[in-house]
Amino acid sequence: MVMEEIKQQLGVHPRMPNWETHHMGTGQSLAISVGVPVVAGFLVSFLGQKEILTWYRGLNKPKWQPPAFLFGPVWTTLYILCGVSSWLVWTHGGFEKQRVPLTLYGINMLFNLAWNPTFFLFHAMQTAFWDALGIVASLAFVIPAFYRVEPLAGLLMLPYLAWAIFALFLNSTLINLNPQEFTPKELKADTTTGRVAPKEE
Repeated sequence: MVMEEIKQQLGVHPRMPNWETHHMGTGQSLAISVGVPVVAGFLVSFLGQKEILTWYRGLNKPKWQPPAFLFGPVWTTLYILCGVSSWLVWTHGGFEKQRVPLTLYGINMLFNLAWNPTFFLFHAMQTAFWDALGIVASLAFVIPAFYRVEPLAGLLMLPYLAWAIFALFLNSTLINLNPQEFTPKELKADTTTGRVAPKEE
């Protein structure tokens, strides 16, 4: 009833989900749908935690970049919305009937979870940019696919799209502000002496 009231307030045409999909209870399936992206995102964030405090802190950043403490709560909220959205689609027949939209969603999550270690752990900002572009591009398919199955599911993904576009722009800006990250290692200036390090034989 609560979900139907939310739909009516948003002006979304309510569709009755198939609550008896497969053999999993509603509460259990919702918990799994939300828990998987939240826990996966939480675990992946630790891969580059040390680099955030060292390497990332030394990068040049735009003045408009949000404070670091906001990223965790924002991503947690977005993962919850993604989980609820995917669950709403799943209730309409499970993976058997919603194979296409849920597969697209899975691809998007792979792009999403790959970004953190690519950027922070491996310092591969350019590769991370293409990964972020993959997140945005895949959402262009996920959102309409979700909306066709359950309009509210598509709407719940819109904040994720907005943040993904912002993150893509931030990634691009960091690349432009830090050209020193893309020079060959043997030509990087020695930070302790100010001299150019000799080329290794």
